[in-house]
Amino acid sequence: DVENVSDIYIKDRREAILSVIKNKGSASIKDISTLIRNVSEKTIQRELLSLIEAGMVLKKGERRWSTYSIV
Repeated sequence: DVENVSDIYIKDRREAILSVIKNKGSASIKDISTLIRNVSEKTIQRELLSLIEAGMVLKKGERRWSTYSIV
């Protein structure tokens, strides 16, 4: 099933994003995109939004000055 494969990718991406934020304490989308290859900043932004909605990540600041930290 194709859906399962993309679910695995999404899960891995979110795990990778979370581990970058954990390691750095807080991180910008730029920080994350330089550490996670082959994922666009747009995709990282979408993943961060869903992590925020899930209550796992906090956003501070506006637009390109935004940083993200673990709740």
